[in-house]
Amino acid sequence: MKIPSTKHCICFIIFYIFLVVCFVSLVFHRRHISMRDYSLLNNRKILISKYTVEGVFAIAEEDSFTQSAGKYINYSHAFSYKPFNILKPKFGDLWSETVFLKNPDNIALIGTQSQEKLQGEIVVVRNGTLDLNTDCGYRASSSAVKRNQTKGITQWYSSIIPLYVPDGHTFQHFLDGMLPKIIQVLPTMRMFKAKLLLRYPRDEIIFDILKKLNISREQLIFIDSTNVTVGADFLIFTCITPPLHPYLWKTARKMVGAPEIPDAWTREFGMVILLTRKGCHNCGRIIQNEVEVLHFLESRYGKDTVSLFQGSKTLLESIDTFGKARIIIGAHGGAFYNINFAPAETVLVEVMPTNDDGSELAASKTIFWAQADMLDQVYWRICERPLNDKGDVNVNIIVLENILEIVDNKQLKTKTV
Repeated sequence: MKIPSTKHCICFIIFYIFLVVCFVSLVFHRRHISMRDYSLLNNRKILISKYTVEGVFAIAEEDSFTQSAGKYINYSHAFSYKPFNILKPKFGDLWSETVFLKNPDNIALIGTQSQEKLQGEIVVVRNGTLDLNTDCGYRASSSAVKRNQTKGITQWYSSIIPLYVPDGHTFQHFLDGMLPKIIQVLPTMRMFKAKLLLRYPRDEIIFDILKKLNISREQLIFIDSTNVTVGADFLIFTCITPPLHPYLWKTARKMVGAPEIPDAWTREFGMVILLTRKGCHNCGRIIQNEVEVLHFLESRYGKDTVSLFQGSKTLLESIDTFGKARIIIGAHGGAFYNINFAPAETVLVEVMPTNDDGSELAASKTIFWAQADMLDQVYWRICERPLNDKGDVNVNIIVLENILEIVDNKQLKTKTV
């Protein structure tokens, strides 16, 4: 029997290794999953596992990794956030409470939030495309993201997170429409080194907030028109985010550097802030007897303690003002979004133009009540009959005084204890 030469043995070994490499390559080619994809998936599972253990989410409903004959990978994580309650507001008079309870939208919000509003989902699609006209609310569907579509694509990117919500380029609706989604997707964004795709912000304070989240302008892509379809190597869909949840809102407050709880000075000498709507972007709901209200507050607390808030241009200004607030008073309007920079225990008194049948002359009329509840603040509602179709009102000083008597006496007892 002829013994193979060393040269033949070496050739055989090399050929065998070549066959093994080809086989492995073929397997990975057929499944279209790169080692980077596996690494990203495993890191994602670690992130989700960590969040679930820490109690962020109540139920990890799904963590799926979908393979296909197409040239893409797709994996998603669906989960339920922990249930929470929204308490009924406090009232300074019986009429306010009566007309408030006539409105079915108000009744619907009281108590434990529906399961539908507790759902979150992050979907990562390889070679994904999305029409920017797609609804990005909590009822959105990840099926809107198409795979391997080449027709009609306006622009292609590496890794993107499209975020297009109504008026999301404004300070108010960036906070209530986009910021919760960004908080939810932030770990995934960092892992994929993805960029946010959004409309160019109208208000400079939005850039300040994003900077606090360690999102620089280089990580932003601006497309103002929604009549386009975009694609990416990795398209990350995070539209399915609870519109309201304490974890998302408290995390946002903490990450931007606002105080979570009042310090000793704020509890003792905190500011009383009166919000004015004069000169606002969307005027209406103006307190016609604002001068009288301001004089009443100054006589009660002193001029040095009372501040008439007319708006701020930077995040630092807003945090400096509202981070020291003890009481915030005003008619329903965009300035109330600054409560996101106020600590827990801050007292809010919102004046709402309300008709006798319970109808209210305002959009998003429950948003500040819900936000205050999620941020562990104390919410009071004064309902006033509108003076005109713009929702302008006169504030009943006696009702306001009744509320402040209760607030001050309670805070005084807390200090004594």
